[in-house]
Amino acid sequence: MKRLLLFAQYCEAEFTIQKLNALPDLSSIAPILSEGLIPTVYTYPEGYVVLSSIGIGPAMLVVAKYAPLVDEILNFGFAGALKSRFPLGSIERVTSVGKYTPLLHTLDLHSQQLSNSIYPPFEFSETSPLVSLVSSDFPIHEPALCQELGQHHDLVDMEGYGIAFAANHFKKPCTLFKIVSDFCSPEGRALIRQNKRHFSQKLSEIVDNL
Repeated sequence: MKRLLLFAQYCEAEFTIQKLNALPDLSSIAPILSEGLIPTVYTYPEGYVVLSSIGIGPAMLVVAKYAPLVDEILNFGFAGALKSRFPLGSIERVTSVGKYTPLLHTLDLHSQQLSNSIYPPFEFSETSPLVSLVSSDFPIHEPALCQELGQHHDLVDMEGYGIAFAANHFKKPCTLFKIVSDFCSPEGRALIRQNKRHFSQKLSEIVDNL
């Protein structure tokens, strides 16, 4: 079975790449947001480790490129907790994902329905516990917005929805694992910087159980 292991950034993938002894494809050097020009594709016997860079669109494009070459897609990455029951550093398997559309509630009913049809939610499984992820086009570090999103979701990231959308299109099994990296607060960026290597190491431990 060939797998695509998809991360947004090298800081998330570092220890997984080391654990798999994945080899960089030097022809894949490209800019990764905040990390500069680095290899974005790493190969190992069972598949690929690929860095998409941050965002729904880039993640979707990576899945579209590699879906025909693999049997399964797995996404690993950082996510902000929208609810206090998720402790820092906990790893959660996502059971559903939706897209955050700012100001959707201010649109007329027809526009809301159109938006919902373009960006439908995706369900992965009904296994317990249920963990709902929402993907945003920008980082969430405002308490008021965190509270708003937390009414319907548990975690927030910036790639999951694009991965689910493309995997569904190509009819490929898809699993999302998210590690709680912050609490969507003004201190969130500092928390991520302080703990990113520890979070990356914890994500790599999932590989042992694949």
